[in-house]
Parts: sequence; C-alpha cells; structure tokens
Amino acid sequence: VKSLQMSEASLDADQVKQYDRQIRLWGFAAQQKITQARVLVYGCRGMSAEIVKNLVLAGVGNVCLMDDGVAQEEDLGSQFLIPAECVGKVSRAEASIKSLQELNPKAAIRFETGESRILDEDLLKQFDLVCVTDAAQSVQQQVNALCRQHRIKFFSVNSHGFFACFFLDLNEHEYHVEKKEADTQKTTTETFQLSYPSLEKAMSVSWSKLTKGKAQVSKVFYALQLLHTMQERAGSASVPVENAEELQQGIDELSKRHSLAPACFEDDLFRKLAMQANLHVSMVCSIVGGMAADHMVKALTGKEKPLQNYFVYDGRDGSGVVLDLGSEGDA
Repeated sequence: VKSLQMSEASLDADQVKQYDRQIRLWGFAAQQKITQARVLVYGCRGMSAEIVKNLVLAGVGNVCLMDDGVAQEEDLGSQFLIPAECVGKVSRAEASIKSLQELNPKAAIRFETGESRILDEDLLKQFDLVCVTDAAQSVQQQVNALCRQHRIKFFSVNSHGFFACFFLDLNEHEYHVEKKEADTQKTTTETFQLSYPSLEKAMSVSWSKLTKGKAQVSKVFYALQLLHTMQERAGSASVPVENAEELQQGIDELSKRHSLAPACFEDDLFRKLAMQANLHVSMVCSIVGGMAADHMVKALTGKEKPLQNYFVYDGRDGSGVVLDLGSEGDA
C-alpha cells in the first residue's frame, strides 16, 4: 500500500510523457495540481468505479477508497474494477485496488477500513476533495459540514438504476478561463469567483422557483428528493413503495418544506425510481460518473467553470438538467 504523501516537485519526464495529452489540454500547472491532489471516495459500487477510473486516468496522484461491504456477485455487472475471484472474500474497496493501480502505476492508491471514519475530521483533513456515493442524505450533510469547516471540496453522487444525481460544494471557489483574442491570437486569462452553499442549505430552499421550462426533468428531481426522504425514514435504501400512507406523508412533508404543490410529485415516477433505488446501471454510471469526475478535475485545477451545483439525470431519454440550488452566483 502506497503512502498518501506526495512530493510537490515538478512532474518527472515519465509523467510529462504519460500526461502529454492532458498537459496540452489544460496546461502544465493544472496537471501538477492534479498529480498532487488527494481524493477520498466513499462507496465503491458502479458509480464510484467510473469516477475513480476517470480520476486515476487523469493523473490524480493520491486516491483512497472506503467501502467495507464485501464484494458480491451482483457488483460485477457495473463495478468493473472488482475481479470475479474477489467475490465473497474481501471488501469492495480492497478488491478495486489492483485494477486501479494497473490503470496508472504512478498513482498512490489505498483503501481505508471502518466506514464510520467518514465522519473522522482527522481523516478528512488529509484530502483536498471528498466524494460520497450512495449514502444517506443525513450522512452526506454531516460529511459536507465537516468538509466546509476545513475548506475541503465536496461531492455527493447517487445512482438509482436509470436515474442519478450529483451535488457539489466548493465553498468559495476561484476559477480561471483562458480566452484567445480573434485579432491578435493573444491568450488572456480571466479570474472568477463562485460561492457554493452547503448541501443542507441547498436542500432547504424553495423549489417553487425552479425553472418552469425544465418541469419534466425537475419532476425527476422531486422524485429523487422524495426517495431520499423516505430512505431516511426507513433507515434503508429500500422503501415501502406500496404503502400509500407513508408515501403521502413524505409528499406532504416535502411540499410544506419547499413551498411546492403536491401534484408535482408523480406516484408512478416515484414507484419506478424506488424500485431501482439500489441498482447501478453501467450506462448511467458511465455517463454521470464521467461527468462528475470531469467537474472534480475542474474543481481541483481551477480551470474552467464547474457545475453549480446539482445535476439530475434521467436515463429513460438521456436527458439531464443542472439546478442552481441556494447559491449566490458569480461574484
């Protein structure tokens, strides 16, 4: 197991050759930041596999995985990092290490045991970015709060069959955009500031102001939030989809909290979502996991504008929408 410590020296000749394409794309300084970055990923199912694959291939120098769940045969459908011979023997996190290391032998990749340590401040402070996948919303909010205290970039990603979403909180984030002048071909760099809200704040805003033109996809957002609320109530990823009383209580709670008409929650859509609540579909993981990893790279390098701040994906028709929940926009 390699240490998380990483030299801040310049990229060596082998790294310059290995990351030549990325250096041409976003520059030498940005690639140095990526190579020196320390990322913790909590949860190692299909969505996480896509995220860490993309991060390691991009050159993230230090990656730590955390998932105590023993690798299962059903994981193999979407979690391509787990070898079949590891099923039933070791954790998903440990089982994923070898395949990741083969993707980038220069990266320092390890796993942590003890999932409860995701709330350990001393552990979190070792990282520049923390990504929490498929966790209860209360856990996501607790981790996010700790990350904000220590100015650690935070992502949360949820996969539910043909539906998925991710949220990011970069706190006060500075990014740079390079522009080439048409006449002189001279490149200038503009600097911008973004202020991100916490997950708790983003989830407490009124939903009545969401863009009307995005109503169809927004209903997937409403269904996702209803699912997460009912998962919290049940203390499980599985929810009682046929319990009309429980469902109505969840709808009433969210409608009141977010100033939203109960009619915005479609029973049929919610039931479809709830039936897929604990599934990972490879196609959806590839699309959303790749997109989340791309925005992690933007967050780590300060190159280009990251998404602000919530993305919802509907795999039934391949549509997605970005929702700006509770942020203050560009400074």
